[in-house]
Amino acid sequence: FFSRFAWLPLRAGPTAGVYMSLVVAADATAGPKPFLAKLYQMVDEEETADIVGWTQAGDGLVVKDPEQFAQKLLPLHFKHSNFSSFVRQLNTYGFSKVDPDSWIFGHVHFRKGRYDDLRLIQRKSSHRPVTNKGGAAASSATNPPQPFDS
Repeated sequence: FFSRFAWLPLRAGPTAGVYMSLVVAADATAGPKPFLAKLYQMVDEEETADIVGWTQAGDGLVVKDPEQFAQKLLPLHFKHSNFSSFVRQLNTYGFSKVDPDSWIFGHVHFRKGRYDDLRLIQRKSSHRPVTNKGGAAASSATNPPQPFDS
């Protein structure tokens, strides 16, 4: 589980100007991302089980009534009521649609009774690789990544 990615220049010898990556481990006590915490809470609520809930095996979530979900539940937990935006957000966190004919989504770390595993779910990067004129990704030797301020 990693939370930060930095590029550090190697300074000595023939590798001068080359960058190495440094991955910093996250604090093990850090809680889940707000989206995931809200999602788990929504799915785990017994009062709304007719709209959204766990799969029978507890290994995913089922949106049973997408219209009611968008109209009643999304605005209670998020700043919108757009079901497509919700699905896009699920995809951003690595959830997959399990069944093409229904709204069932799964993730290896999203399990009933395993709230603590939510911290293992990471948002996918939205950064695209830099491409050169031929369309291929530019190499790090010609275009080294820039360090960031933390």
